[in-house]
Amino acid sequence: MAKASTNKIDIYGDYKLTGTTHKNNERDSFGMIYDSMLRSNAYKNLTLREKHFYTICRVYARTEKANQIKYNFQKECRKFNPKITFEDIDFCFPETQLKRYGIDKSNASKMFDSLEKNGFIVRKMKNKDRQKMNVYSFSNNWKQQEFKQTPKDK
Repeated sequence: MAKASTNKIDIYGDYKLTGTTHKNNERDSFGMIYDSMLRSNAYKNLTLREKHFYTICRVYARTEKANQIKYNFQKECRKFNPKITFEDIDFCFPETQLKRYGIDKSNASKMFDSLEKNGFIVRKMKNKDRQKMNVYSFSNNWKQQEFKQTPKDK
């Protein structure tokens, strides 16, 4: 007889499996990507590397580390833009976390630009002048791009 799974799904926000952990006791996370997105011209317009990076962003944004960074960074963000709320910020992706996923900072900058141009993310706060990380939110603007672009040959 098969043993029943003890994993529970946290339906309140972070979409984490509570029974799956890494060696450092950090809970495992996952991100959702829609079928309609995968079939869209905007998604087809991305390079394979940009598609992979978007997947990493979706998963990273739901990790405990991302939520800690987001919470700590929120106060600083509100000093410069009081209209930004915790819900407006899906993720901040510091260089240390990019390295964790094997991503070079200069490549990440180009990929963030492409994802923004194609309507998958919105940069809520650009912090280049202050030498701080940028603040991003996921976007459905790729749906509007569906009728504006044709996919590049890759």
